[in-house]
Amino acid sequence: MTKTMSTSSGLKLGAQMRMHGRIWIDHTSPEVYAFVATPSNDPLWREQVQVMTADRPGPVVNGMQTYEVLTFLGTTYTTSCLICEHQASHSYQFRSIEAANAVWGLRKVEAVDGGTLVSSVLHINVSGFARIAVRPLRWLYQRRLNRDLQRLKRVLEAQRDGKS
Repeated sequence: MTKTMSTSSGLKLGAQMRMHGRIWIDHTSPEVYAFVATPSNDPLWREQVQVMTADRPGPVVNGMQTYEVLTFLGTTYTTSCLICEHQASHSYQFRSIEAANAVWGLRKVEAVDGGTLVSSVLHINVSGFARIAVRPLRWLYQRRLNRDLQRLKRVLEAQRDGKS
């Protein structure tokens, strides 16, 4: 089953969930950012993403639109997002323009302690029947976000070590 609906620009209705994760990666900040900020790489480190495309190749830029297909709890979701704020080699924000639930997020990299700290923030506006299950849903999304960041670390460090 695929869920898609149009959303507006805000996260005003329904219950909001906020998830945040960070991980240190033994890799240079420019290389980590180049990987994280290229939408076509998402299926390599975000486990439940089957398809991630953008309206242009390469790293994100302001105004870029992405299209994602992912599975969560046995349901396939499609989400179109707009890159709405991009700071070269440092961070970008995205927001849904078409999705089952409005989403907004941020990915950021910072050089620290001889490596890179990657931060990911995700806000999801939950509406309808799912509102009664916000706590367990938030826990499941947070767990997924943490696993994805751990997978990102493994993928990038394996590439550095020549194991990919």
